[in-house]
Amino acid sequence: MNPNNADVLLRNPKYDLDRTRVFSQQAFLNGRFTTGALTHQLLTGVDVNQKQFQAVDYLTYNTVPTAGGTTQPVYYPLNVTNPVYGAEIPGYRSPGGLASRNTSQTINYYSAYVLDEIALLANKLRITPGLRYTAVNSNNHVLGASSSSHDQVVTPRLGVSYSLLPSLSVYGLFDRTLVPQGGITSNGTPIDPLRGLNRELGIKKNWLDGRWTSAVAVYYITRSSIAASDPTNALYRIQVGKNHAQGVDFDLTGQVVRGLNAVVNYAYTDSRIDQDVNPLLVGARTPLFVKHVQNAWLNYELPARLVRGLSFSLGYQYQAGRGGRYAVATPYPIPDFFRLDGGLGWQSPHLKVNLVVNNLLNYNLITTPWLRNGSTTGYRRPVPMVGCR
Repeated sequence: MNPNNADVLLRNPKYDLDRTRVFSQQAFLNGRFTTGALTHQLLTGVDVNQKQFQAVDYLTYNTVPTAGGTTQPVYYPLNVTNPVYGAEIPGYRSPGGLASRNTSQTINYYSAYVLDEIALLANKLRITPGLRYTAVNSNNHVLGASSSSHDQVVTPRLGVSYSLLPSLSVYGLFDRTLVPQGGITSNGTPIDPLRGLNRELGIKKNWLDGRWTSAVAVYYITRSSIAASDPTNALYRIQVGKNHAQGVDFDLTGQVVRGLNAVVNYAYTDSRIDQDVNPLLVGARTPLFVKHVQNAWLNYELPARLVRGLSFSLGYQYQAGRGGRYAVATPYPIPDFFRLDGGLGWQSPHLKVNLVVNNLLNYNLITTPWLRNGSTTGYRRPVPMVGCR
């Protein structure tokens, strides 16, 4: 931001050279067996992942000396009300490549899991206990600060489903999760893994001899050890606290008429910050929060007597009550989001091909608006743009 003229942005180029390598291995065993009157559907396996990240990141290379013997960035002004494009900036390449890196991170996790669906009462009642063991090792080196961490966590899962009728069932779910996170704080403290807890209740129903299926679920999710970029230095991370999300999901899938199938979904979400390093943000909406999401997708397959296997699709996504990229104590209005998509498909007994075109209305869509340092980015309603997707 230019404090002397809010319409002029002072820009400076940065240099990034990043390399990420991921090596992932998975193996599982799935089978069915019985123990007395109980029927088991067992899933067990291992999940191993090694991730390495090396970078010369966020380097300010375009500088000039100052009278005090230091340097300052060279700025390229842009008037947002009357922009003039085409400014030439000097190119740059890191002389030592990744050997001169300022960031080096590794995250390795090793996990084993077992999930057993146990059927009782002539398969009317299904109980699904599960357990996952995860070991996470991380090493971080950022701008001279170093850290390492070692975590071993067991996360349980329990699901219960009961068929009230052949076409009607209810279920409940309790599930803990663990997600490794990379990064380091400016004082060398490692970033803890993200921990989550999901509690969910739902009901599923088949209609019209199975031609239609509906599902409604209510849920409450909590997350802790959330990480975010350090506002004083983007190369570092900070652990900001906890948040929760609660809401309702509705799904409807079925056949409208012969050849025409529909999928309709609606989700209502209320997501707020419960703990943060900034006490003013407690109770505020979480970043990128969306209160209402509604989707619909239609697929029509032409009768075989006309063209065998040819189908057409059309669908949309609508989002309302959106939040910005960063959490703010005082919310600001953000325009709704609407996107129309279409597709063309063909299939044979051995081959299926789909072509999907997004944003058929050719709108200029802002997906992640934000407000920082007194400026609003992306704050305008989507409008038709010729030649712009």
